[in-house]
Amino acid sequence: MANFKQTVITKAAHNLIAKSLSGSANINFTRVATSKYDYKSFSQSKLESLTSLEDIKQYVAVDKVEKIGEASVNVSVKITNANITEGYYVNTIGLFAMDPEEGEILYSVTVAETADYFPADNGVNCSGINLDLVTEVSNASNVNITVNYAGYATNEDIEKVNSHLNENVKNIKKLNGTNNYVSDLNNCSITGEKITVKTNESTLNTPYKVGITGLTIGSVDIYNLDINFELQIYNAFGSVNRYVRSKNNGTWSDWSILKDIDSGWLNLPLGSGIIVDGGLTPQYRKIGNRVFIRGSVKNIVTGNTVIGTLPVGFRPVLQNHHYATFTNTNACASFNISTDGRIIYQGNSTNTFNAEWFVVITNNFII
Repeated sequence: MANFKQTVITKAAHNLIAKSLSGSANINFTRVATSKYDYKSFSQSKLESLTSLEDIKQYVAVDKVEKIGEASVNVSVKITNANITEGYYVNTIGLFAMDPEEGEILYSVTVAETADYFPADNGVNCSGINLDLVTEVSNASNVNITVNYAGYATNEDIEKVNSHLNENVKNIKKLNGTNNYVSDLNNCSITGEKITVKTNESTLNTPYKVGITGLTIGSVDIYNLDINFELQIYNAFGSVNRYVRSKNNGTWSDWSILKDIDSGWLNLPLGSGIIVDGGLTPQYRKIGNRVFIRGSVKNIVTGNTVIGTLPVGFRPVLQNHHYATFTNTNACASFNISTDGRIIYQGNSTNTFNAEWFVVITNNFII
């Protein structure tokens, strides 16, 4: 999981703040940039002197600005990997603003202590980052926001989303409630959440309704990324069979039966320099739609180290974050499993490393 240092306000931003306090300018935040360049070695004074960023990978328009007291604001943006052809580590985040005299300036710089890997767009799975940047403005009443309307929602878009949300709210019932069955599986998700709902013979768009099972009652696990991407796994009461379908770019696939085929334990292809610890060879296994990982490794001497890579068919739909413990130290280690199959050791709570420390990577997740 990414860990960022405190945001540094640039000299150009301090000049703009002074103009804002004198009443000669407002602060208009324009966009945010992500860079793979690592600025960790830069001192605060050197960061304050920056006027641009190196190795910028993406620019994203500001989504929302919220005032926090009288001296700071929270700037929110949403970044996706759409059309990104090469993955990268998000080492630095830059916030830009418009100076009426100087033009667009680099307002602040936020450097990652431990960076997250942002995968390339594979045309199937969409990854995203929600950023909230708390930054100094000295007088929050003089802050404006410049939005790229070509890339963000119009009033008509918002009305459509609100309508969809209202239908979902009406449709989702508490599982232990009196009316605990949803009416339509096409409209019962919560954006960015995993939920479970129940269905009966009246629920629309179930395997029963399309005629592939005669069982009317079911439980559905729903994994939603956003309004366009979703995975549903249907468990029919009275049967061991499960069914799966997905929504990609807003289009639903047909229901298909999900068989619990056991791949057996397979050896994990290890990353460069990774050593098996104590004969506990890292392995992976898939039973149905659940992937299991086990094993122990060592010779991890830096953060963001690739432990190994899962093959296609064993990779998560969404990036998974996990925690483990170095068994021969008190350090709590964090690692993630990315959608391209890489199992990445990100770092540990002590921020120190020893080639002889070993970490157990036992875990499981649903694909």
